[in-house]
Amino acid sequence: MPSERERLVTSLAQLNMKAVLEGTDILLANGVPSEEIFALLRRGMDLVNNSCTAGEYFIADLIMANNIYREALDRITRGSPLGGRGELGRVLMGTVQGDIHDLGKNLIALLLRNSGFEVIDLGVSVSPEQFTAAVLTHAPNLLVVSGSISGSEIMMARTIEVIENAGVRNCIRIILGGNCIDERGALMIGADAYSRDILDCVRLCRRFVLGEE
Repeated sequence: MPSERERLVTSLAQLNMKAVLEGTDILLANGVPSEEIFALLRRGMDLVNNSCTAGEYFIADLIMANNIYREALDRITRGSPLGGRGELGRVLMGTVQGDIHDLGKNLIALLLRNSGFEVIDLGVSVSPEQFTAAVLTHAPNLLVVSGSISGSEIMMARTIEVIENAGVRNCIRIILGGNCIDERGALMIGADAYSRDILDCVRLCRRFVLGEE
């Protein structure tokens, strides 16, 4: 008999909204971490995408799957604390100046808070000077900087430069993520790591703070 976790994945792959939402609620009630539920939903969406590639699902099915996925995410985020408990450390995050994309950043903030991090989210279009001032004010363990549009990598480099000039670069770990840059580019401009996706960012934060691999 499949577990509740496997049923959630299968239900999303079969476009069964009622079963997905009920399964999400059951896992939340049983204390399953948000990041684990999110990973299960991503697995379900991967199966939907595979079905589309195979010609078994069509555009209307993909739209339905995305609606189900967003409803399930709303269940996860509903009632989530605005600030984490902070047992694991403090994370400062934001989207670089000139970029207003924030969906991925917001999900990362949610998962980090539910994992025990205190998260200070500066929002979108954050200037290098604002990032640096927040580092000086809040003394975070980690800085997560995101960017999704062409040119955002320039602002990432400028942000790291301003932080270095302020004399606090060695006090924090910097993680870059988003479509504007790759791992090689992130390391070249002075970041400590590049995040491939939302769950990878959470793993990186835990690795830097707890030494997990």
